[in-house]
Amino acid sequence: MCKGPVTYFGPFWCTVSYTLFVGAGSVVGVLNMHTLYFKMLKIRGDNNAKVKNRLFAVHYLLPVTQMICYYIAPFDIEKVATEVKRVHSSYNFDVYDTIGGLANSHSISGVLNTSITISLAFIAPIFGFIWRSNCRKVLMANQTRLSRQTMLNFKSVLDVSDL
Repeated sequence: MCKGPVTYFGPFWCTVSYTLFVGAGSVVGVLNMHTLYFKMLKIRGDNNAKVKNRLFAVHYLLPVTQMICYYIAPFDIEKVATEVKRVHSSYNFDVYDTIGGLANSHSISGVLNTSITISLAFIAPIFGFIWRSNCRKVLMANQTRLSRQTMLNFKSVLDVSDL
């Protein structure tokens, strides 16, 4: 990376871009979960689907919190590079130039940010699988009342949600 984008844009702008990409990825993950949750509510025929759907929107605060946490503590790339070279003096860090990491990864905001990223990466697929299974159970229970084409369409919509 030091010989690529960092050479042209600098470590600060690459770090800012990284935070935006991580935040955008988190939004996409939450959006996928939200879509699957709404499908599950509608297939179940839940009377409070609109209210529950709006309450689920609170989960969009996770990516927003994640992006804010990156900027609470300063990046201080030079300080980290100096510390890394001091602690690991036997290694050759010339290939990395002045990029040793980010100082804010040791702060509370850095830990919170990492926790949000890890929790979204693990929890989203688990809830997605549970909600998809619930949708499939409802569809299979109503299989006799739906046409073959409608069943195939519903199954394909659920399969796309897995991606």
